[in-house]
Parts: sequence; structure tokens; C-alpha cells
Amino acid sequence: LYDENPAAFSETGLGTTLSEVRSHLKEIRHKGWHHTIADVTPGVTGIAAPLFDSQNDVTGSLSLTFPGTTILADEISKVGKQLASANRYVRNHEIPVSCGSRQLTFLSRM
Repeated sequence: LYDENPAAFSETGLGTTLSEVRSHLKEIRHKGWHHTIADVTPGVTGIAAPLFDSQNDVTGSLSLTFPGTTILADEISKVGKQLASANRYVRNHEIPVSCGSRQLTFLSRM
């Protein structure tokens, strides 16, 4: 994806080189969530946690958006951690998820 549109990655603050983007995505994966403030939509704060399948590939995300850009850092962190926790729950239980005609099942790794 990076080679198709490197400017889009740069505009979102993920990095200006493929190496920087990979490093930033690795940090997000480790942290379990990421937030943006007015990066995607002016006047909106977004918080999201990547959703992984049983092969540990990202298949989507759980996200919330809030009006405004003055949310306190500790509030953002609390919501991010809660989203990451919800994603772990989805990942550790057999939960079918539908998206249009596509059916995904997240299987327990236990």
C-alpha cells in the first residue's frame, strides 16, 4: 500500500519513508491502539485499536470518534486501552463478524 500512495502515509503522520511507516505501525501494534486529533476529520478526535485474525494479520479495527480536539491525554489513553481490551476479547473468543457478504470468524487461540 505504501508504494501506491506514500503521501497519504506522510499526511497522517505515519512517516515519510517506508522504514518510518513500518516502525510507526510496529509501535501501534505493540501499544494496541492509536489516536488522531483532526488528522482525518477536522474538529474530531479518533481512537482506534487494530483487530487481528487468528494468523495475527490486521483485518480491521474498533474505533470511536469524539467531537472536539481538546480531549485530555489521560482520557484518550483510557479509551485506547479499553478498545485494545475489547479487541483482545474478540480475538480470544469465537465470534463471527459479518461485513457485507464477507463472513469472518475470530477463533480462540487458547
